[in-house]
Amino acid sequence: MRVFLFALLLAAPLCAEPKVGDAAPKWKLKGEVINMPECDTLEKCAGDVVLIYEWETRDINSNKDLPQIQKLWSERGGKGFHVFAIHRLDHRKYWDVVEFMDENDFSFCVPIGGFYAASNFDDYKAEKDFRATVIGVDGKIAFYGMAGWKEVAEAELKKCIYPGLGKQSVVKPVEECAANFMKRAYGRALNMAVKPAESTDAATKADAEHVIARAKALATALQARIDAAIESKHFLEAVELYERMISEFKDHEIGQKADTDLKALKNDKAAKAGIKAGEAFKKMQADYKKKDRASRIAALKWFAGKYPDSVYAAESKTLMASMEESLKAK
Repeated sequence: MRVFLFALLLAAPLCAEPKVGDAAPKWKLKGEVINMPECDTLEKCAGDVVLIYEWETRDINSNKDLPQIQKLWSERGGKGFHVFAIHRLDHRKYWDVVEFMDENDFSFCVPIGGFYAASNFDDYKAEKDFRATVIGVDGKIAFYGMAGWKEVAEAELKKCIYPGLGKQSVVKPVEECAANFMKRAYGRALNMAVKPAESTDAATKADAEHVIARAKALATALQARIDAAIESKHFLEAVELYERMISEFKDHEIGQKADTDLKALKNDKAAKAGIKAGEAFKKMQADYKKKDRASRIAALKWFAGKYPDSVYAAESKTLMASMEESLKAK
C-alpha cells in the first residue's frame, strides 16, 4: 500500500451545496489515498459515472452502504464507473482505515480526510451530515443526499454506452470501432477507425478521429506510467503495464512495440532482479493483508533484509516506520 502525493486543482467554490442539475465542481486527488485510481480528476472521468461518497469507519449509517459500493465497483469499476469514497474524518489515521478496508475486502478508492486534509472535495461537503453524490454521464449532479444514490447510479450507468470514450453515441460507420473501444480492445478500435477517419462525411470523420485520439491518449498515458516505473526501478509494475498494453492494443503497432520492449526488459539483468523482488513484495503484501499491524511490521522487516538492494526494500522501511509510528499513537 502506498501513499500518493498529487497537486491540487480547485474550481471556484460554490456558495451552497450542489443541486441536481448543477455542473459538477472540479477536483483533483492528492495526499493520502488508498487504492489510487487511474482517473484522478473530474476531467479524466468525463462521460462516465462518478460516485463521491462520505463515510467514516465508526459511523454505522455511512459505512453500511460500503458493501453495495464494492459490489457495484466489482461489476463496473473501470467500465464507466468511478468511486471516491471519502473517509471524511481525519482523527482515524491512515493505517486504521487501511486495516478496515483489508478486513472487508474493499478495493475502491478512498481519499483520507478528503475535506480537511490534502484531497479537497469542499464543493461537495454538507455542513454536518454525510452525503453521497452521483455525477452523471453529462457531467452534472444526478444525485446529492444519502438514501437513493444506488438507484440513480445504476440508472446513469445504463446511459454509459461507451465507457471511457467521452461520448455516448457515434454515427453508424463508427459504431463497431466504439464498441471495441468499450471492450478495451483499443488496438482493434484504432485499426477499424482508419478507414472512416478518411471519410468525406464530416460526422463520420469526426467520430472516427475522436476514437483514434482517445485510444492514442490512453496509450500515451500508459507508456508514461511504464517509463516512470522503469525510471524508479519498479520493474514488476512496468512488466504488468506492458502486458496490459500488449493485450489492449493487440494487432496494432502500439501493442507490437510494447511486446518487443517487454522482452528486452525481461532480458535486462537489473530488471530481472527487480522483477523477482517485486513479485516477493507483492506476495508478502497479499499474505499479511488481514494480519495485525505488528505482524505486518515483522514481514516488512524480513523483506527489507531479504532484498536489501531493491527499491521495494526502501518502501518496506518507509511503511514499517509509518506503522510503528501509528502504534505509538494508539
